[in-house]
Amino acid sequence: ARSRPSEESLHEARKQVKYLELVLEPFQAARSSPRLARAIKVTEAIEEDLGRAHDLAVLRARIGPMIRGRQKDGEALLLRLDARRNALDDRALKVGRRFYARRPQDFARKLRPSLAM
Repeated sequence: ARSRPSEESLHEARKQVKYLELVLEPFQAARSSPRLARAIKVTEAIEEDLGRAHDLAVLRARIGPMIRGRQKDGEALLLRLDARRNALDDRALKVGRRFYARRPQDFARKLRPSLAM
């Protein structure tokens, strides 16, 4: 079984995805390309899922100590937060694995025609 990535590594992954998105967006604005549009859409989806998962992790860290062991409903809430966060992380990682499966030079070669001005 694969272990879960740390919150820090997922946060770093989100930042790296955002950096790629920020590099691609000006090219898409200058020259509309379906390939670039798809790449940007995927980076936005990954970033959104990782961002929401991070927000849930922060929320859990803040309310967890107040809730833990106090009431049944509180424990149920923590379990739901964990389940939702894990689902978002899993979806982002699945999409990210497919998106980043290519070697960087293959990714660049495929996008190069879309980047030409």
